[in-house]
Amino acid sequence: MNAIAIPNNLLDVEKESLELCVFHDESGDYGHSDWVFTGLLWVREKDISGIAAILRDVRQQENYWKKIHLNELPKSFDGQFGADARVAKEWFTKWYGEIADKTWFNVLAVQLNHPKYDRKRFKQDFHAYNRFTLIALKAGLAWFFKDGEYEHLRLWMYSDKKTRRPGGILGDKVNIDNFEDYIMKRLGQEVQSYKGPPISLMARPKGLKFPNDPNLVMPEHELLCLCDLLVGAVAGAVSPKSKRQTKRWFAKQIAELMQDVRKKPRKQQMGLHRRFSVSYFPNERGEFYSNGPIGIIDKPDCQLCLFGGS
Repeated sequence: MNAIAIPNNLLDVEKESLELCVFHDESGDYGHSDWVFTGLLWVREKDISGIAAILRDVRQQENYWKKIHLNELPKSFDGQFGADARVAKEWFTKWYGEIADKTWFNVLAVQLNHPKYDRKRFKQDFHAYNRFTLIALKAGLAWFFKDGEYEHLRLWMYSDKKTRRPGGILGDKVNIDNFEDYIMKRLGQEVQSYKGPPISLMARPKGLKFPNDPNLVMPEHELLCLCDLLVGAVAGAVSPKSKRQTKRWFAKQIAELMQDVRKKPRKQQMGLHRRFSVSYFPNERGEFYSNGPIGIIDKPDCQLCLFGGS
């Protein structure tokens, strides 16, 4: 398929470009949840196989090859039924220790029960899903890639395959939404105002479903699972609801990272400046903001201890 050029300005000289894959997942539901979190994991195309190999080595240690999904983790890291939780825990540690400096990760947290959130703006839930995914994409591009280091971004997008309008909720008997078409059409319009390098979306966004056969698992599946783990951890940190030991562990760990990246760059200690960010919507003025709630730290039983214990 021909690349779809999204020009931001004209290039006088052809220079090195960055080939970049973005993995997209979310936590929450625009129809029922108080919060919805859109997560985007950005990875250089050349680094995908190496990162996937790190993740697979962890799987090999536990001999666990099914999908890693934070919401489905058991209560404990221990025992026969805790293998997926142990894999997820080691994945998180690997991400912070050696993967994060090769990637970028941003989350947009939308508070649906906030008085400034206008539900009437979106006729259908998937309209909100599409719109805020696009905003998260624009935010990631602006925060991570606008500093002039790259002359051109060549972008591929992978998303968790799902249908947000089952049965054709618009009455048109179409059982899929227009997510891919929406992103293809609107991304170019949205980035016209951002001051980063030109972007070429190299293909339609691709929905991936984790296969049952381990032999069919691609590196892209593993990176999408990692994205699910990270965005789920942020969701648990901002709006903690689960009492499961495993889920709260991830929420506690990422909460400390969230606190650190809010500091001025010279005061940060975790090394994730412009590698990890969480933004929120809306504030009291109906705007996007960065210093939103981290609910897990307000609980008396949630003392933060980065990577300490289980």
